[in-house]
Amino acid sequence: MEYKEMAASDEALEGMNEVKSAPSYTRMNHADLCSKRRSFADKAETYVDRKTGPAYHLASIAKDAIHWGLIQEREKGETGRDRERHITQYVMPRMAECKYLSDKQAAANRNWLVFMVVRYLNSEKRRVTFPPAAEVMVGGEKRRVWCDAAFVDENDPEAVTLVVYKIRKPDMTMTGSENAFERDIQLDSLILYGRQLGYKKITAAYYYLRKENDHIGQNLKCEPYFFGGGKNVVQKTDEYTGTPDEIDEELAALSKMEEDGLAPEEETEDWCRNCRFHVLCLYKKAPLRAGTEET
Repeated sequence: MEYKEMAASDEALEGMNEVKSAPSYTRMNHADLCSKRRSFADKAETYVDRKTGPAYHLASIAKDAIHWGLIQEREKGETGRDRERHITQYVMPRMAECKYLSDKQAAANRNWLVFMVVRYLNSEKRRVTFPPAAEVMVGGEKRRVWCDAAFVDENDPEAVTLVVYKIRKPDMTMTGSENAFERDIQLDSLILYGRQLGYKKITAAYYYLRKENDHIGQNLKCEPYFFGGGKNVVQKTDEYTGTPDEIDEELAALSKMEEDGLAPEEETEDWCRNCRFHVLCLYKKAPLRAGTEET
C-alpha cells in the first residue's frame, strides 16, 4: 500500500528554505516579542531545533495520515472500518520517528492519534485539494506560506477554506484573552496566499484535532464528531475586492511588531515571570553587610 506525503513537505518547499515562514501566534506572544529576551537568546545561542522532538514528528505523522485518508476518500470512497484499519497501518511503523522512551508511551500516543485522525476524516465530507506552497509578500517582506488542505466551495468556485491542522488542544480562541487571535500573522498570511491562488472569498482556519474536553489518558473519553463544539476550529474570513483592506493593515502592523519587538516595560507580569530568562533578566546581587567592600 502506497502512502503519499503532504504537499507542504520538505520536498514541496525545496528551493524556498531561504524565505521565512509566516509566524503563528505561538511565536508572536509577549515573551518571544520581548526585546530583552531576544538579546539574551542571541547571546546564549539557545535556539532549539523543533524538528527533533516527539511533538514535531507526531504532528507530521498526523498531517500525512490525514492527507492520505482524504485522498483515499476522494479516489476510492473509503470510509468506516477500512479507513481506521489503514490509518492504523500507516501510523504504527512511523511512531518510531517520535523516539518515545517506552513502547507503552508510544502505544498510548498512537491510539489517541489514530482516533483523532479518523474522527476528523469521518466528519470531513468536502472535496479536498492540495495547493503547493508559495512565496507571498507579507507586511512588505517575502514569506513562505502553505496550507495542509484546501476546500473549494462546490457552489462558489471563488470561495475556499485553507486549513492548517494542529494536533494539540486549542491554544487560542476567536474571542480569547491577550488578543491572541488578532496577533496571529499566519492566519492573515493564509488569506494573502488564497488571494494569490486566485480566490476572492477566503477562510483561513486552524483545525485542532483535540477538542477542548477530550481526555486522552489510558481510556479515551472524547466526543465522537470533529465539528461542532469543542472550540477546535479557529478561523478568519476575508472577501477580497482587489484593493487593500483591513487584513493588509493588520499585517503591516503585526510585521512591524515582530520586527521591532516589545520593550520590557510593555510585558505583562505573567509573561515576564514565565520567561526562561526571568532569573537572569531580573538578577540582583545580594545586599552587602555593612562595612563590607564589594569584590
